[in-house]
Amino acid sequence: MRAIIYPYKLGSQGAAELAAALNTKRVRSNGNYRPRNNHLIINWGNPRQPIWWNRANQLQVLNNPANVATAINKLRTFEVLTRLGVSVPLWTADRLIAQGWRTRGSVILARQSLTGSRGSGIVLVEGVNDIPQAPLYTKHVRHKREFRVHVLDGTVIDVAEKRRRADATERNSFVRSHHNGWVFCHDNVQCPDNVKQEAVNAVLALGLQFGAVDIGYREKENQPFVFEVNSAPGIEGTTVQQYADAIRRML
Repeated sequence: MRAIIYPYKLGSQGAAELAAALNTKRVRSNGNYRPRNNHLIINWGNPRQPIWWNRANQLQVLNNPANVATAINKLRTFEVLTRLGVSVPLWTADRLIAQGWRTRGSVILARQSLTGSRGSGIVLVEGVNDIPQAPLYTKHVRHKREFRVHVLDGTVIDVAEKRRRADATERNSFVRSHHNGWVFCHDNVQCPDNVKQEAVNAVLALGLQFGAVDIGYREKENQPFVFEVNSAPGIEGTTVQQYADAIRRML
């Protein structure tokens, strides 16, 4: 079999790195690509069904576009994960419920974009009466450690821990984005087994074959909380190789 990369955009660095590691090509949604029965299509974060979708008798795909569309949408993701028993932060789409949480002293994060990445669209609610209109609100979970767990075919293939850069001036611990001085590290990472298992559960619950799960860990209760599942994660270095090796084993 041969792997084919179908990225959400041709300029995706992660998709380009993976295609290079697998010595294969990337294809467009509206191009002339014709799937063959021996092709395994790696859908790198594209929620759109391409025009060539029905050009093969049997399409073998990792991450169906319909399931990617669910994973990209934070509200739909939480709905599915909650229904299937995966641990997530308390959330609501009701502004009045969020206001009640804030009144009782909880830290609230308002997501004004359901498809934002790298912390975009997240508003930290600091006052009691300044809850903005948003399609999703989450109650902040106090936690010291946060991981990105890469899962493929039901197996954890790579783990990184999110840590604050030593030279970071921004002290925001509520939105742990690169902009706020947080980076993923691979050195001396000791990820609890239940965090890894909950990451696997989240990917499977969303109907995905692979994904990178951002997951917090509250040590006091030994409790993981899934924040999101990335279907087109930024990957580089050894992580690219881990994906490539795992896909080769599938081939």
